[in-house]
Amino acid sequence: MGSTADGGGYWLVASDGGIFSFGDAKFYGSTGSIRLNKPIVGMASTTHGGGYWLVASDGGIFSFGDATFRGSTGAMRLDDPIVAVAPSPDGEGYWLVGSDGGVFNFGDAGFLGSLGGRGVAVIGMIVDPQSGAYSLVEADGSSVTFPAPPKITLPTTPPSEPTTTTTTSPPGQVATGGANDCSGSVPLGVTGSFACTFDDEFNESSLDESKWVMQQTFNSGYTTGSGTSTVCYVSSPNNVFVADGYLDLVARQETSPITCSDPFGNFMTSFTSGMVSTDGLFSQAFGVFEVRAQLPAAAIQGLQETFWLWPQNSAKYGSTWPDSGELDFAESYSVFSALDIPYIHYNAGTADPNVTAYDCEINQYGFNTYGLEWTPTSITVLYNGAVCLVDHPIPAAPLVAPQPFDQPFFLALTQALGTQGDSYEPGTTPLPATTRIDWVRVWG
Repeated sequence: MGSTADGGGYWLVASDGGIFSFGDAKFYGSTGSIRLNKPIVGMASTTHGGGYWLVASDGGIFSFGDATFRGSTGAMRLDDPIVAVAPSPDGEGYWLVGSDGGVFNFGDAGFLGSLGGRGVAVIGMIVDPQSGAYSLVEADGSSVTFPAPPKITLPTTPPSEPTTTTTTSPPGQVATGGANDCSGSVPLGVTGSFACTFDDEFNESSLDESKWVMQQTFNSGYTTGSGTSTVCYVSSPNNVFVADGYLDLVARQETSPITCSDPFGNFMTSFTSGMVSTDGLFSQAFGVFEVRAQLPAAAIQGLQETFWLWPQNSAKYGSTWPDSGELDFAESYSVFSALDIPYIHYNAGTADPNVTAYDCEINQYGFNTYGLEWTPTSITVLYNGAVCLVDHPIPAAPLVAPQPFDQPFFLALTQALGTQGDSYEPGTTPLPATTRIDWVRVWG
């Protein structure tokens, strides 16, 4: 069942996808005449009631009216059936919910958490249209709420420039290394003895392809943004280049739309951007990862930057995200430009309040050092040497700690356009937008 935006009508949906409309609810189409692989189990209407999505128990999505197809789980092997679909507040994405509490997000619907692997029976999802938070409703009528990042009042004057210069070794901390020497530095705010395992100071005239690959949409399907502002990642000197001791990643609007080649379906867009990773060239389990970078100074919504670690074997612990984990140790949204909001993605055995933090301040007008200390028992995120969060992951069964964070992860650096509450605003979001990276250093 779904209702219109003004509450003046509703639709009833049958298991074969037949639609019955009442009141001011209009009929936009159905699957009643289609032979389905699995029965229809839910529907959701768009923000203005001009269309709707139907979802089958295998996660297949059927869109009608002004409802846009953003993706589905129809081709995935699910542990448990899908039971519901819920739209994001602006209608540019949606969530699918499994009966085990697993959550799959598409379009600008952000992943905030799930109950997957906790042995619960989930029957639906409720979305707060104001905050973007969602609640998973269990069969016994109880619910678990996953909050969205809060809105932040941004400062009007720049904070003082933090000190992020190379340091000498404090007592109890030793830096060693051969070809990779991390410029003789040691990690900020971390004690212990370390050997430098990866180092790029970007002092060459071009990107070192022995260390980095350019992430491209055409061979990975990776995009950011949403709707008409979906970003195509390309290998172009306009988007990725090294000069004057820096690596620049640039999001820009092209003078005319281009066709973006995508293994999941080509699309037209006016937006391109740059991203690099060490996929297949360098990966590491445990240690300290640091990136010194200056993000776009914009305090207007629409931009997003992420420095993150992704498992080299992303299917090691399952075929769906985030079964094998993801470590976003730096994630910045221009709508919250005075903050960085990290996120540790994995399937937790119980609610984990330490996977993110909303109070980690950065210098939005200058360079910051973004760090991650990763051990078999803890994950610590640091900004300019100050601790932002500490988590001790406890995975859902059958995994045991330190799984899924027990295999090598590679490093990725991304300049993106935002989604949901940080969506690109035409004529307002400043482009081009550049993330400037001074160096990347890793210790083991």
